[in-house]
Amino acid sequence: MPDTPPRRGRPVDHQARAERAAHILAAARRCFARSGFHAASTAEISAEAGVSVANLYQYFPSKEALVIAMTEADLRADLALIAQAFAGPGFLDRLAGLIETIIEAARHDQEFRLRVEIFAEAFHNEPVRQALARAEGQLQDALAQAIVAAQRAGEVAPHLDPHGTAAWLQMLADGFYGRAGLGLVDAEASRTALREVLLRGLSA
Repeated sequence: MPDTPPRRGRPVDHQARAERAAHILAAARRCFARSGFHAASTAEISAEAGVSVANLYQYFPSKEALVIAMTEADLRADLALIAQAFAGPGFLDRLAGLIETIIEAARHDQEFRLRVEIFAEAFHNEPVRQALARAEGQLQDALAQAIVAAQRAGEVAPHLDPHGTAAWLQMLADGFYGRAGLGLVDAEASRTALREVLLRGLSA
């Protein structure tokens, strides 16, 4: 009797799986922003996404995995924003525009609350802290590369350390982001001060 070939299951539709994961992640973002990381349950997240809890776990085995996936998704978006922001000459103007974009983003209440939740979780959750550290490191590398290009173009002082300057800019942006999200920033005064600080601190 000839051997019967093994039965094969349905081939994995990777695009459909990625879309479902993104759908669940978007639902989790809304739940975490609304209820907080610890108060939001997997039942609430699955209901928001319109999937079963068992289906949710097939994509994300824990709430921690959801937070790490959010951090990685935010990193991809931020790297794309940096690449777009520094796609041409005029580094200082482009940098000021990028930070103004960050200030505006903080006014979207859901995203601001979510980022605060993720940072708070990182204080006592080591895998989340490591995910944030990796993201911050990659963002710093991208900024440093833009600074090196601007130094070669004569737009930024050549004596500045690119990575140290990138770290300073990250802290500056984080400060603006936090204060804008809490409604503590005078937008027009901040724009004027921001351009003056960047001009004096970075110009060649």
